[in-house]
Amino acid sequence: PLVFDVKSGDGYDKFKIAFNEMYDTVEKSLETITKKLKDVRDNLDWFKNIQDLQTDTTKLSISQVEELKQYGRFIIGCKEEKTDFFEERKIDDLMRAEIQNGEKCSKMKYEELKELNSNLVLIRVQQDHHHKVHNFIQVFSKLCQICDTFKKLNECGHESYQKWSHEFDYRDPETTFQEVEKLYTDMDSELKTFQEQLENKIKQCEPLTNFTLLQLLFLRRKLARFPQMSISDPIYHQTLMLLQAINPEISEEDLKKHIHSNSQDSSSNSMELDELGDILNRLTPNPTIRAGDIPELVTSTFQKGKVNLVKVNKRDIFRCVLSLFKATNRGPAAEEVLCCTPDTTEEQISVFLRRTIFIKNSQQISCLLCPEKLTYQLNKHFIEEYQRLTGAFNTRSSYLLVVVTEDNAASEIASTYIAETRQFSLADPTVIKDFTRTLR
Repeated sequence: PLVFDVKSGDGYDKFKIAFNEMYDTVEKSLETITKKLKDVRDNLDWFKNIQDLQTDTTKLSISQVEELKQYGRFIIGCKEEKTDFFEERKIDDLMRAEIQNGEKCSKMKYEELKELNSNLVLIRVQQDHHHKVHNFIQVFSKLCQICDTFKKLNECGHESYQKWSHEFDYRDPETTFQEVEKLYTDMDSELKTFQEQLENKIKQCEPLTNFTLLQLLFLRRKLARFPQMSISDPIYHQTLMLLQAINPEISEEDLKKHIHSNSQDSSSNSMELDELGDILNRLTPNPTIRAGDIPELVTSTFQKGKVNLVKVNKRDIFRCVLSLFKATNRGPAAEEVLCCTPDTTEEQISVFLRRTIFIKNSQQISCLLCPEKLTYQLNKHFIEEYQRLTGAFNTRSSYLLVVVTEDNAASEIASTYIAETRQFSLADPTVIKDFTRTLR
């Protein structure tokens, strides 16, 4: 019975009967109810502490923003070149803020600025502070984009950005944001132009496609002074090892001879990319891939000038690749296959795509294996880089690119090119076994 069942004229006895069940329940659960009431009180105390903490965080964050606005400046970039040429720049080392209040100077590292930005995004602020918060979030976001662009310019070998820094006075946040936005736009445009110029040159010289853009800068710098290097210099051997990617039999004498015969300006700290390409052309032995056309058995299944997607069982991935090359009666060359792992880098993907799209050998088959092992960002990089290289350059449509992925594995590459899925019959395992014996 519920209280709603008691009518106004029923009297006290009926009213009491209606509540007997509730009385019994309360009496039996008295200890439990007491504990629950205590839990509620504790939770209210916890919630109040959180509110107090949020209030303190809000006050601290606003005071930091105000102090930056009065005395602060942002410093981005790096004034020194890397001690390790191939070390990756980290954004932690590329951004900081300095607050000069009289003789007192305090610094905020990138992680502190990032935490301040996160706090400002999450907290609710009064109307009179809203403008300050919005300005900081805008400026910080754009500074992060500049640092990212600087890293890319650095890694693709732009001489002007091997060491570079810039300062922004933050005392007028709106003007600062305009300056930051303009710098980002200029740097982004410079990056795109530089990449296009580099890749146009790389397209004309196939041996250049064997190296990342940063490796090309390294070779341009080190080969310019290679004849003067001591054999005890670690860079001497590092340079030779890098060049063995195109010719394992390369000798110091051959290299010096080609550098001398090609030398145009001995006083220069870095040789031109065209000059490097000419040296690499003469150092490169005959192609490992025989000339000729890809057999009809392959071209009838796969389409040239497109991404061809093949889905197979996990254990059949390498069998699929060998089946593909068996049809051409040769084994895959090292530059034709990129097997993805969690350690695969952006530049490895870029080099693979440049080799695929720019190299003119009509019998080359490029295979990307296991894209599901790449991060989401690297999947996106492959898609964007492929679209950029095939769209920005008047590339040939005769390349053959095959992506082999696991049947049920998910990846952005497989989702994007699902319409290009091909059905390919794998060779019998015994046939593959016999074929691999002929490759030894």
